[in-house]
Amino acid sequence: MNKILVRGIAINPVLKTHMEMTFPVKNIKTSKKSELKAGLKILMDSVKVRNKTVLIYNTSIANIFLALILRLNKNRVLFHLHDPIPHSGILNPIVFFSNFLIVSISSVVLVFSNILKKQTKKFYFKKSIHVVAHGMNSFKYSETDLKKHSKTVIGFFGRNMPYKNYDSFLNAVKNYPNYQFITVGSGYPSSKLSNLKIYPGFISNDNYYSLMKDVDYLFFSHSKISFSGVLSDAINLGKPIIVTNKSHNKVPYRKKTKHMGNLPKVKNKNLITTNSWHVYKSSLNSIL
Repeated sequence: MNKILVRGIAINPVLKTHMEMTFPVKNIKTSKKSELKAGLKILMDSVKVRNKTVLIYNTSIANIFLALILRLNKNRVLFHLHDPIPHSGILNPIVFFSNFLIVSISSVVLVFSNILKKQTKKFYFKKSIHVVAHGMNSFKYSETDLKKHSKTVIGFFGRNMPYKNYDSFLNAVKNYPNYQFITVGSGYPSSKLSNLKIYPGFISNDNYYSLMKDVDYLFFSHSKISFSGVLSDAINLGKPIIVTNKSHNKVPYRKKTKHMGNLPKVKNKNLITTNSWHVYKSSLNSIL
């Protein structure tokens, strides 16, 4: 893995954490969306990179130029495509166009599932596509206030997006007052429901995963899915998953799913708290 350089402009902090847990920090150069000067510096520095293997782990318009410069300098460019079919609302055409150009320029495309691989072949006409494993972030567990609840606790995790059908979760909150519900993530409306607590905005990795560890069940109501990092984390933590009728056939982990009903509190199992992004490293070995 010391051979791979990681570059990315306007990268999501979560994705940056993935890379920092996978590769030596000295190999990584990324910038946030707000860091225009840092992004420009990455572009200028890329002119000096030649005959290397470089991974671009996020989509952005600036990364189109980054990928082009790297390829012109005879580098092997790996592009990790997270969402072949974008789900970012009004920005969809822009995101798809950016994806398409970076995929076309790149030497190899990486995805997290066979479904994503099929979508990439269909919509991007790319042949060199490899499925790689999704890891899990390390975190320091601290017992949360959820442990004080005598009620069964059900959690909804991740940022709010239309395809996640948050209304289905709110309906469950209203219909099952004997359960305690929590929402963890950004973009959710406030609520006066007495059995719902919302943890809004930015939450540290330690707090996010501690909350996920302390819920009894994870609620999943996506109407479409090709891969879900939240589900991957929940499975790593041994969390049973509640699904709606709409989402049941979409969940790739159906053996662990449950429908609403008599849900007892769950005794927490031993969980992964150490960095498991080594699985991403291992799956990359096959294409190096």
